[in-house]
Amino acid sequence: MQAQDDFRVIAYVMRHCETDWNEEGRAQGWADRPLSPRGLNQAREAADVIKALPIAAVSSSDLLRAKETALIGISKHPDARTIPMRFDPDLRERHIGRKQGRTDDEIRADYENNPDQYYEDGRGISALDAEDSVAFKLRARKGLNTTLKSREFPALIVTHLPVLRQIFKILNIPRVASVDNPTDFPNGSITEISHHPEKGWDRRRIWVPPDAILD
Repeated sequence: MQAQDDFRVIAYVMRHCETDWNEEGRAQGWADRPLSPRGLNQAREAADVIKALPIAAVSSSDLLRAKETALIGISKHPDARTIPMRFDPDLRERHIGRKQGRTDDEIRADYENNPDQYYEDGRGISALDAEDSVAFKLRARKGLNTTLKSREFPALIVTHLPVLRQIFKILNIPRVASVDNPTDFPNGSITEISHHPEKGWDRRRIWVPPDAILD
């Protein structure tokens, strides 16, 4: 599909819809939380948007919250029965170790009580038993490359906030002031990624759930 001004749409990237832990402000990591009732409703609303998009393939994290978002999101598409779907562990959230399941306040308290279980990683504190940040970045790159090498465009990529950030960094998509703010990718939001042979990569917000948590 060609976007405006000869930009070709390569993908629609979507952050998974909400879980109960999103609503409670708990770090999820690899915890396999299902969508909450509100998240399920967001996915159904997203399906009304996705059905009008020219989706050629779906690549999703294999964690339940992303899989449910992808399956519900594509369910109303006229080609839903024939669109290839891939559930890729390389598109998973970063494994965050002992931070998993805790709120920000609980993480800070645990850090104060167990400082030997954490380290500074340049963007804050990480648990010693978390996935190495370099390994995570390489994994996210591999997940993106698998989708791009398939040449099935436009692809719908359903994943997690840290992976979305990595995708934008890898592609060197022009940044805006809020690109590192979670509210730039609210749960359930859909963003178009397009490419121009001379101008490079660009993006356009397609949809945000009306009740999204702007965390």
